[in-house]
Amino acid sequence: MKTLWQNINMHKFKTLDKDMSCDILIIGGGITGLNTLYALKDKDVILVEKNTIGSGITARSSAKITFLQENIYSKINDINKAQKYYECNKLAINTLVHIINKENINCDLEKVKSYLYTTNINNIKKVKKEKEILELFGESPNNSNILPNNMLVNYAFSVDNTYVFHPLKYINNLAYKLKEKIYEHTNIINIKEENELYYCYTNNFIIKAKTVILACFYPYFLFPFLMPLKGNLEKSYITIKKDKNKYFSAINIDNELLSIRYNKDNLITVTNSHNICFNKEIHDYSWSNHDIITPDYLPYIGFIKNNLIIATGYNTWGMTNSITASLIIKDIINNKENKYIDLFDPQRSKSILKYSYNIFSSMYSLIYNKVYKNKKYYNNNPIFIKDKAIYVDNLGNKHIVYNKCPHMKCTLLFNESEQTWDCPCHGSRFNLDGKVIIGPANYDISTKK
Repeated sequence: MKTLWQNINMHKFKTLDKDMSCDILIIGGGITGLNTLYALKDKDVILVEKNTIGSGITARSSAKITFLQENIYSKINDINKAQKYYECNKLAINTLVHIINKENINCDLEKVKSYLYTTNINNIKKVKKEKEILELFGESPNNSNILPNNMLVNYAFSVDNTYVFHPLKYINNLAYKLKEKIYEHTNIINIKEENELYYCYTNNFIIKAKTVILACFYPYFLFPFLMPLKGNLEKSYITIKKDKNKYFSAINIDNELLSIRYNKDNLITVTNSHNICFNKEIHDYSWSNHDIITPDYLPYIGFIKNNLIIATGYNTWGMTNSITASLIIKDIINNKENKYIDLFDPQRSKSILKYSYNIFSSMYSLIYNKVYKNKKYYNNNPIFIKDKAIYVDNLGNKHIVYNKCPHMKCTLLFNESEQTWDCPCHGSRFNLDGKVIIGPANYDISTKK
């Protein structure tokens, strides 16, 4: 199932066909990888993508560029950290607009008002608290009890200088300007450190790099970062319908999420967010997305070991945080002081107790889906025979795959709406014939050799 953003012709890029060496290797061709490549374009740097540029999480976003991110400044629960995060968001927005203007990128960029609202009278105080924090930071929010689409709310406020855009038009144009440094269909399946170099292995070739930047949404290794303990995966559902552009975006803070934005004559809504380990039967939607939620609502950007850098955990705000990541990584690479580096340090907490919910989420999915393989809602299609699953499509063709995710051996679920095999533990996705679409898995599940 294609998303709204994928209905454009993407540029094609070369595939790695020999061993290579470089100073910096970026793994991941989404918006974080491309922004980072652009920031480091004057370095000896290359970028590799296992599939095609922009085919992963970036293509599944609602694509807001905003510092108004639900009531995140209240959630951070430390006013100094909250202010630093606000400053990073403002800098990221200005940087993105600058790049788009400087490089003359046509990506449907629109400046819009953003609204934070509630339809629950019990949440009015929470929205007002977020407004007060933003006022403390120097913003001038405006009160409202109705949204520009005439939706009545109990309380709302709006801010200026936020944006929406077309994420694939943006990275498609940006990537073309950097085409000599990009390799598609180049899957890094293993990384080894030796003699102060990283040896990054594809199926056929090796890339030697002094520094490796993991810009691939969910890191595919267990050590040293222990990603399954440092974030839980949230799934949400995006719906598209025709509606005249109202030139605003909005999000609530209620239990039932409703996020709104427009793209030309399309209304884009995001709803039904939930922890991925608790499967929901949602059928009426256009596509779904995954986001990594961190315990303190701040991304992980920085070193996880010598010359190995990570950028992930964006808490549903990947478009804005991807710019922040590129700016911080650029300063790290250049040994330049940056007052925000400590805020996003991936090693900022050593307490395993803080990650008990994430441990539960991973273990619940792993155990539950091993015990209950043939869910009642499948109606005998697919069927499961030992370690294989068989799905018969509308044309009568059989699609046979191994029913375990190569990442951590979680039993896969079949997604009827999007025609994919989905991992309920860490979000890997595979197409009908078992080709990996989104990691952390690096290997296909096809039974064909």
